[in-house]
Amino acid sequence: MATDRHADIFTIHRKGLGDMDTLKKINRYIFVLLVVLAIGMIGFSVYSLLIPSDAPDAGQSKLGFLWSMWHTIFFLVLLLSSFLVYKFWDKLFPANTPLAILLLGFSFFFSFVTFMFGWISLLGLYGMIFALIVSIVLAIVNYVYMFNKGAGELHIWLTISKIILVSITLIVFINALLTRNFSGMAVSLSCVGLLMIVLGVEEFQKKSKVFFVLSIVAAFFLFLIAIQM
Repeated sequence: MATDRHADIFTIHRKGLGDMDTLKKINRYIFVLLVVLAIGMIGFSVYSLLIPSDAPDAGQSKLGFLWSMWHTIFFLVLLLSSFLVYKFWDKLFPANTPLAILLLGFSFFFSFVTFMFGWISLLGLYGMIFALIVSIVLAIVNYVYMFNKGAGELHIWLTISKIILVSITLIVFINALLTRNFSGMAVSLSCVGLLMIVLGVEEFQKKSKVFFVLSIVAAFFLFLIAIQM
């Protein structure tokens, strides 16, 4: 029995797990809601740029088209990643929807830096950060739910999440120090907050509820500080 359980980290034992359909529906509703929100934000941004404004900083943002080698590489990676997620959608469950949300965030960012100029392109960056946070939180919630139901292994995914978050935090923080970019500092703080949540879930798995609560509180304050930066 133990061998079957550890045979494949993508394998989900579905016997007695009828609630998996409910989990899939919740994930699907969240993804659709974010897609609608992304389309609405893009539409509102385009509309605001088309309408003349008397604001002093109105001329700092405008519609346009920018394409470079960076855009080509980004687009190809995004296209390939989307195809792979679509191709292996069922096998990736419950990581499929979080990955789709992450790709949605990158697509949102790509649309802003390609078709818009000025400060408004920062909305694309904020949208991508928001998608990153939602995708990681949703992935953790999915795996905690499945772990409590006796389906799948949680440890391997928590380890992967920690590696990714630590890598992103270090890269963004070093870049923020070199460029003196406070937005980068905010992103790195948000990543640390997500890392605290991952560590809390890992301790919760070990029955340490006190550390779990403390990690959630610490993550909350880190998010507040990041928002204020």
